[in-house]
Amino acid sequence: MKLFITRHGQTNMNVARLVCGTCPAHLTEKGQKQANELARTLKEEQHINKIEYIYVSDLERARQTAAPIEKALGLTAIVDPRLQEVNFGDMEEVSYDDPDFLKRKEELFYRYPNGESQIEVAHRLFSIIDEVKEERKGHNVLFVSHGSATRLMRSYFLDLTTDQYKQKPMDNCHLICFDL
Repeated sequence: MKLFITRHGQTNMNVARLVCGTCPAHLTEKGQKQANELARTLKEEQHINKIEYIYVSDLERARQTAAPIEKALGLTAIVDPRLQEVNFGDMEEVSYDDPDFLKRKEELFYRYPNGESQIEVAHRLFSIIDEVKEERKGHNVLFVSHGSATRLMRSYFLDLTTDQYKQKPMDNCHLICFDL
């Protein structure tokens, strides 16, 4: 069984360099092209990948990314809010370069005011991975999620140092795969 994981396409918030967890964001023209290209690639490689299920965050940018993939693979995505991005609470929509945000994003146990900690997010992400591993045993699955969320999911499969974990999140519409 394989788990494929991708991040949504580029958004208006990515371009503006603003923190975007659960706040609204929409795919840019480039983001839509990225999603369409990923869908085309997945369709071409379906005889190898054999993806049978798609799970997607309920946030709009992830749903917009999943839509062309659903069409290309002839599958209907299962919407699951556990695949959401970190809720950055009061830090939503501040600059990526805000000194307080830069300090806090490295602290895994820090709960953003009116938001959540990365440890809390890891708990919900690991729960969906464990559930899918049991319920979809023998079937390949694709998750469409978000930058920090995909970084946390990688930590489920890889022994990462804190420095390795802090590395840049996955590029938009990049695809990674793990054996479950």
